[in-house]
Amino acid sequence: MISGFLENCVRLTYAEYATSRSDSSVANFVERNLRGFQNPRMNLILDTAGMFSDDWRKALKAQTEGQLGESVNSIVTNRHQIVHGKSVQLTLHLLIQYYSDAIKVVELMRQQCGLH
Repeated sequence: MISGFLENCVRLTYAEYATSRSDSSVANFVERNLRGFQNPRMNLILDTAGMFSDDWRKALKAQTEGQLGESVNSIVTNRHQIVHGKSVQLTLHLLIQYYSDAIKVVELMRQQCGLH
């Protein structure tokens, strides 16, 4: 569920930015391209930010190095393990930490986009 939440937040954040800052045809283009956004590993989120601005990518990378980026990657890794019927070593405490870190990453993205 957290992986889906993160996918939707990335899509919605950048689509909202495009809608607020550009012509409707550009916003539609961005929205359509983001529809295929899946498996929100940190490098994919950074690449998406970089499509809007190299500076955004660099800043987001610096802000998410360490625990935040690792949590995002763990969310996707654990999702894949579960989907393929493999065991995972998740505790409720760890799951809450991953979710909290995912929210922080979304907040950083929204700040970059000027969305509060």
